[in-house]
Amino acid sequence: QQRGGRRAALTTLVAGWLGLAAALAAAENWPQFRGPHGTFATQGRDLPVEFGPDKNLIWKFALPGHSAATPAVWDDHIFVCTPDGEKVFLVALDLAGQERWRRELGTGNKKLGFNGKNNFATSSPVTDGQHVWQLIGTGELACFDFAGNEKWKLDLNELIAPYKTGFGIGFTPLLYKDALYLPFLHQGESSVVALDKHSGKIKWKTPRTTIAEEESKDAYSSACVMEYPDHAEIVICGADLANAYDSESGKEIWSHGDINPKRNKTLRIVVSPITDRERIYVSSAKRGPVYAIRAGGQGDVTSSHRLWTCEKDTPDVPTPAIDQGLVYLLRENGVMSVLDAASGEPHYSERFATATGAFSASPVVADGKVFLASEGGLLVVLAAGTKYEKLGESDLGELIMATPVVVDNRIYVRTEKALYCFGKP
Repeated sequence: QQRGGRRAALTTLVAGWLGLAAALAAAENWPQFRGPHGTFATQGRDLPVEFGPDKNLIWKFALPGHSAATPAVWDDHIFVCTPDGEKVFLVALDLAGQERWRRELGTGNKKLGFNGKNNFATSSPVTDGQHVWQLIGTGELACFDFAGNEKWKLDLNELIAPYKTGFGIGFTPLLYKDALYLPFLHQGESSVVALDKHSGKIKWKTPRTTIAEEESKDAYSSACVMEYPDHAEIVICGADLANAYDSESGKEIWSHGDINPKRNKTLRIVVSPITDRERIYVSSAKRGPVYAIRAGGQGDVTSSHRLWTCEKDTPDVPTPAIDQGLVYLLRENGVMSVLDAASGEPHYSERFATATGAFSASPVVADGKVFLASEGGLLVVLAAGTKYEKLGESDLGELIMATPVVVDNRIYVRTEKALYCFGKP
């Protein structure tokens, strides 16, 4: 009986360990800009709808300056990019909000553009669970292991070409398998570049030519990946075109025009393309159209593969989110539009914000909710799905440029002054 009791206790203990291991394995990370699936959608569970110093706050980590960089999270590591005076740092935290290490990435940080929203800490960190990569506004790109050891560092201005845009570097490298993909679209000689993630050496570099003029040559959007059974395409949007390139060779596969249908010479693209493995969604700027493109095209697909067009309440900065057959379009003035991903038919378009402040962060979908953050510090939660329902609104009173991050039952919000971790007690 005693041995039987010990066996039963051991069986229970092992089952508990296995259950915990399964739960940890099931929890998704947030490895780069658009989240675990490249859609700004993640599982999430039991997430709160109210936020504040005394509302569902788990911890707060002070930061010395504002940044549009979305944090990256992998298991018990959190990475956040921050300026501190003229310097820019990558900071690693643990899940309790305690600093593990910080590394200086470069100097010369300053506000860029007429509105000062951009600076040298705009690109988001990218991680594969063993290493983390960070690009800053000087053009310096560095790779660190999880212990904070620098593995390599390079200057894109020297490796590729001097980068020239009015608002500096705004894109985040896309990590896919063993390469980092860079949409190098600017006033100079533009190209799309793949770097070996282990060494930083160029795997391929494809020139990118368009008929874009003046400021419309610039782009601040990040590449996305479209996977097929036998290959993958790297999709970029900017300088009046959307294009797809073979991930291995860099060969252009298709292009889509009409990104700048009115031939506006100041139409810089900020919204990044996004895919749901069936369609590619690309956006213009300044109330321009959003297009859904059918996957699998070759050559000029402007007419042949365009599935639908949305021209109402389109975003200028926030990238759309996609989840369960729905596209969530967030306009800067606080209007949310939910469209059917296959047809483009609208389910609703509603103004949800009651306070001032533009919305530059992208929407995030998790736990049946949509999380939205304004530059004025407003956090709004809507119900996910086809019917409009506002679940909560909180005001942190601090500038928010970065997109919130959801991992499991926590939501991380990066403001000008801090990284907040919220969750139910």
